Amino acid sequence: MKTLTLAKILYKNKSIKERFGIHRGLTDNVYKQNSLESIKAAIDLNPPFVEFDVMLVDNEVKTGHPPQQPLDEFERVLYLFKRKKTYPKIDIKLTKNKHCFTLIDKVIGVINQTSIKFILVNIGGYGTRMQFMKAEKYFDKKVRDNHRIRLNIDLARYRNPEEDIDKGIRKHVERLKNIIYSISPEIHEENFKIIAEFAEKHRIEIVCFWLRGWPDVSNPRVAGEIIRNALALEKNYPIKIYFDINPWHVDGLPL
Repeated sequence: MKTLTLAKILYKNKSIKERFGIHRGLTDNVYKQNSLESIKAAIDLNPPFVEFDVMLVDNEVKTGHPPQQPLDEFERVLYLFKRKKTYPKIDIKLTKNKHCFTLIDKVIGVINQTSIKFILVNIGGYGTRMQFMKAEKYFDKKVRDNHRIRLNIDLARYRNPEEDIDKGIRKHVERLKNIIYSISPEIHEENFKIIAEFAEKHRIEIVCFWLRGWPDVSNPRVAGEIIRNALALEKNYPIKIYFDINPWHVDGLPL
């Protein structure tokens, strides 16, 4: 069954529609991931959010996840979310640290020209722990007084999953707490209890699990039982669980 057809079926289920964003748009035989067409098709299903990647190419912001070829102009893609309940989750892909502030400035500049009510930004790509933290602190200075724009943090960028969440990470998160909306653990790599306790301690109400995919994993899959275990965290912690995981990558749906 083609992805587009399967997605339309899955998003008729209320629990999926309310919990699962769509990652990199709706790909099919026609659409490329992160393309304007794939993102538009995803928005049409009215998920809570649609995630897509952006990078800096010839001083312009284009959609695409390196090493994917750059695709569409960021401005055109962001315009798709105008007057929609679905919000954009923009993953800024850093490639060369010397350009990271330029990319962040350009992304924020485009966002500020829109009337979209809520926009979530994640800073990812390639870099060291110090480079990611530096980029997030710079982002904080730029958007601190703009309540429409918030930050998602993937804690795995600062450490290997086997390592503790150390004092340096906690201090960094405390510094950014006024702009952090959510944290995103990789669903196979992080300890659910540790992540939930971290979110509770730092008063972060949203935990949004993601699933490692291309270019690292060619056929990403997650068991429905793992999804249900993640949702069960809500019984013991003051958090809300979402998934930045395409539901057609989950075995054993609907929930």
